Amino acid sequence: MKVRQNPAIRKTLLSIAGLLGLRRPLMKLYRFCFAPNGGTTSVSVLGHEAFFHVYSAEGAQALKSLGGERPSIEMLMSELHPGDCFYDIGASNGLYSVYLGGVVANQGQVVAFEPEPQTFERLQENVKLNELTNVQCLKLALGDTEGVVSIRVGNVAGASRIEQGDHPNERAASRENVRVEVADRLIRARSLPPPTAVKIDVEGFEYAVIKGMSETLADNKCRLVCCEVHPDFLPEGINPDEVSQLLRSLGFRQLQTYQRSKDFHIWAKKS
Repeated sequence: MKVRQNPAIRKTLLSIAGLLGLRRPLMKLYRFCFAPNGGTTSVSVLGHEAFFHVYSAEGAQALKSLGGERPSIEMLMSELHPGDCFYDIGASNGLYSVYLGGVVANQGQVVAFEPEPQTFERLQENVKLNELTNVQCLKLALGDTEGVVSIRVGNVAGASRIEQGDHPNERAASRENVRVEVADRLIRARSLPPPTAVKIDVEGFEYAVIKGMSETLADNKCRLVCCEVHPDFLPEGINPDEVSQLLRSLGFRQLQTYQRSKDFHIWAKKS
């Protein structure tokens, strides 16, 4: 019972299990033993029902609110159609990927980027749970330079972020080294389909992501960006207005903001 109540102990034990090759079966057993409904819950958005693995009653309840993401998910679902392509950058456990995978249908495609290894596992599991064959998951971070960087792993899904400076008041459960690719080069190298819409939620690394995919975003095929801006985590010398200005310079003329406490979403459209 103490393992269930202490995320740090649970994470340590699961890391050891991962080294032994037992992580996935232990996670399944954990969900079955401690989470409601065998560790699976569903949430409906605009008539689309999606299923997610959860690890506690508290997690299942939190999922019902979609973590404050419902307005942006609904906006994207309303704008996209079967056959479109959606990029989910900072996909976390797949909240956006699962719903948009259903919207673009088998004629379309979702490309989901998530660098943190354990969160990437959850992304893959939720995609599989919803029987989506049109979602491609890539264990990568995106930025404006290629290389390996340190990612600060958060205590909850979606809170991990690439380190860009000192934040002495923060504590991370752990750190991981992850690969960063430049989106414009990666898309050409892997012949990825050009996106119709892009969602970016990368905990302060958003300016670098946009710079690294400026050619892709400027293309007329890409008509919509939903970017979460984290003012407290932006690198030194970059402010939220510069994120907006960069999007405008790439042809996005209609910018609308949706506030979420200190952070906010930019909904950027070309027409």
